[in-house]
Amino acid sequence: MSELKDLEGKRVLVVGMARSGVSMVNFLLACGAHVTVSDHKSRAELAPALEQIEGLPNLQFDLGGHTPKTFLAQDLIVLSPGVPPNLKIFDYARGNGVQVTGEFEFATWFIKEPVIAVTGTNGKSTTCKLIELFLTESGVPTWLGGNFGEPLVEYLHK
Repeated sequence: MSELKDLEGKRVLVVGMARSGVSMVNFLLACGAHVTVSDHKSRAELAPALEQIEGLPNLQFDLGGHTPKTFLAQDLIVLSPGVPPNLKIFDYARGNGVQVTGEFEFATWFIKEPVIAVTGTNGKSTTCKLIELFLTESGVPTWLGGNFGEPLVEYLHK
């Protein structure tokens, strides 16, 4: 959604603090967004991830559950890859005019290069590695992300 590409001053909720959550928070803050993190886990359970971002300006936390008020106070909600998009709280937010998107879709708003995405139940890792090998051997610059190494949003920092 192009009008949200300008994140300066926007209120963005990052749901899920797994590996990509920290990267998403850093990217959004660098873009001037006001970020809130929501996760059903407690502060203690998220300590390793939170240590990397606590104390940053324009950052708030809603931990140990998902507060509807927090979800409605946003311009955009970005879900980390491990968060199921069909939770009732997301339907509630959508029904109240808040856009909800996943990390991959969000990242594609900013990536100008062609993207090859691989989904499915079995064989994704092998397929991704083969695609990377074929492209690299053909002289095509590649970046392999997602379940390999860095979260996709890390590519946006480059």
